[in-house]
Amino acid sequence: MNLNLKPLKTTFSLCLGYLSLMVIVSCVEEPSPYPFGKCPDPIDATLQDLNVNFTPFIDDRYAIESDTVSFDEFSLVLEFKPEEITSIFNSNSFPGKAYALSCALAYNFSNISNISVTLTEAYGNLQNGMNITYLFEDSAGKKLSELKDFKSIPGFLGFNFKGEVENYSKLKFRTTIFLKNGSQIVVNSNSPTLKTT
Repeated sequence: MNLNLKPLKTTFSLCLGYLSLMVIVSCVEEPSPYPFGKCPDPIDATLQDLNVNFTPFIDDRYAIESDTVSFDEFSLVLEFKPEEITSIFNSNSFPGKAYALSCALAYNFSNISNISVTLTEAYGNLQNGMNITYLFEDSAGKKLSELKDFKSIPGFLGFNFKGEVENYSKLKFRTTIFLKNGSQIVVNSNSPTLKTT
């Protein structure tokens, strides 16, 4: 049986050369810092409205005033309603581009000046009309009163109440977002009943 080994040797040589090239390139190139895709840049936006919500979720909805919840599960959730100035699809994007699964849309809000939370009814030793913005902290320990830069803000921000809580009590307060044009977005809220034991 007479076999012509020349085509077989050529194919083997090409495969070996390609494999060597792949190994060299993988050793030279830096690994991608975003193996699952890079998160998109924040979207330039103006704030149009605000929803004030409370955790925990009960039956697939936020807790409401008529609910009674454990204080350990309670938090204030600010839901920003943006109007986009630039779109995610206009910024270095193309069809089929993948983003990391953990990405949450973030916004650069150009029209927010400040956020405050004031009591609309006395609570414990806190008087009606008192600014209690400093009593709300995010999971990293940053106070809502320290939030002055409104760039790279997600659509939802959660804050825990760090004041003294009376058992079976309600927080009644007003959230005000001051806009740079002098106008305000105001939301009056009553928390669920908070139980501490």
